[in-house]
Amino acid sequence: MKPLLISLFSLFLFISCDSFESKSKISFYGPILETVNENGALEYIGRVVNNSSKEVKSVKLKYIVKDNKDNIVEATTYDISTRKGDYLSPREIVDFKFSIRSKSVNAFNKEFVLKHN
Repeated sequence: MKPLLISLFSLFLFISCDSFESKSKISFYGPILETVNENGALEYIGRVVNNSSKEVKSVKLKYIVKDNKDNIVEATTYDISTRKGDYLSPREIVDFKFSIRSKSVNAFNKEFVLKHN
């Protein structure tokens, strides 16, 4: 009986530890810095990391700006690419920088979403 309990407990720990593994292949690496450029537009600087042990292709950053009434003011998609092409190698970290057309006074709610194939 005791070996059975130990086996079940070990199996439970094995399954539980598996749930701590990162589910997302890509994620933001650190904060996304927001500034206002000389034209009054919002500008963003950040990093994306490939958390997996495999190449990730066609990484895109989708950015949505909403006003104070939750209406979409601007929605833009940016390609995250490296010098090697449109993919991120395993554990690779890539910098990004972009600005939007909307003025900072119109942006009340912002959403960043990473997508990949």
